[in-house]
Amino acid sequence: MPIQYRRKDHLRGTEAEKRIGEAIREGFEPLGNELVQSIKADSPSDRGRFKKGVKKRISGKGLKTRLLVYNNLDYAEYIEEGRKPGSKPPPPDVLLGWVRRKGLGAKAFSIKTRRAIAAGTTRSFNRAIGKRRTAAQSLLNIQKSIAFLIGRSIGKRGIKGLFLFKNLKSKQAGKISSAITGIKTRVANLLNR
Repeated sequence: MPIQYRRKDHLRGTEAEKRIGEAIREGFEPLGNELVQSIKADSPSDRGRFKKGVKKRISGKGLKTRLLVYNNLDYAEYIEEGRKPGSKPPPPDVLLGWVRRKGLGAKAFSIKTRRAIAAGTTRSFNRAIGKRRTAAQSLLNIQKSIAFLIGRSIGKRGIKGLFLFKNLKSKQAGKISSAITGIKTRVANLLNR
């Protein structure tokens, strides 16, 4: 943010630098809140954890104070940028959690009888461990199968990105430019006293 001022002295470590930093922070605070709310409003309704992860941070001193809008979710980059076709699918445990949250496979049906699997009853015989499988185990196997199929599809076709952060500057250009103009005016008034 280039600012014109008439002072000849250096600002580092002075009271003027502290006041400038405060003025910039006061200007960035409402701008950051508006940008965060804009991203949350534009994100799809099924991305609750993504919405909660959107945050702002104001850091730096004096004229080097900056505003950072980010998402602290570990897989936020995949939501933002998507995945290319042929890339590695998401981890199976993440997909299994997603399948459970979405309720996919919540009511499991037997493949042979096509009847709903009731909770607490025993079903088919598991030859690997020599015991009868419970309904919960059958339900887990069905959910794992669904998660695997979704992961395979994501690996083949990819996922389309949302590009909320990438398009933020162009979408909110009016608010950003008016806030920066206000900050520049405030800082110029402080420096030219």
